Amino acid sequence: MKLLKKSQPLKEAAPAVSLADRIKQTQAEAEAHIQAHVDKLKASDDGKLLPQDWLLLDTRLQHGKNCSCQCALSLIALEKKQ
Repeated sequence: MKLLKKSQPLKEAAPAVSLADRIKQTQAEAEAHIQAHVDKLKASDDGKLLPQDWLLLDTRLQHGKNCSCQCALSLIALEKKQ
């Protein structure tokens, strides 16, 4: 009877970026998308007289409350419809 070697357990490769870092990166990208939308609103004729902070708060209230990701996804869906 032959003796077989025990196979070495496969070591899991550590992810290059942690989950927390990926979440922070996604949140930053969502914030940037929201800010780009607010900048477009500010550049329009209707938004010239309104403060940028008000436009930002109004956008968040209309498209996702306090969650940046929900707000950004809502804006992306709105852009696709147009």
